[in-house]
Amino acid sequence: METKMYMNVETGNVDDYEGWWYEDADGHEVNAVDLGEVVEVVRNAYGDYAEAKDVPHITWTASNNSSFLNGEREASSIRAAVRDARRYIRGELYGEGKATIFVDGQPMREDEKSIFTGYQWRVTK
Repeated sequence: METKMYMNVETGNVDDYEGWWYEDADGHEVNAVDLGEVVEVVRNAYGDYAEAKDVPHITWTASNNSSFLNGEREASSIRAAVRDARRYIRGELYGEGKATIFVDGQPMREDEKSIFTGYQWRVTK
């Protein structure tokens, strides 16, 4: 499991939970994460840190008339989701099926390759 990272938005400093301990004015050990003084961040597609709530959660799934992917798989971008879903359809679903890309749980795009599309990839949504 990946370590959660936190950023001080005023200074731009980034560290994990253990790195945010400090002594307050009364001499007590406190943690900036627990006090809400820092925000959780994740690396975006460009390798920069962005606030976790601002980064979309992208997933995909794929199916055809006889098989399906049990659950959803995560992707770092929509482009990566399309690439991975199409690769899955080519390799695991015998080259025919429909891929659905979700952004924050909502269907955003569907790619299909079947007899109905002339066995060519077509974005149907």
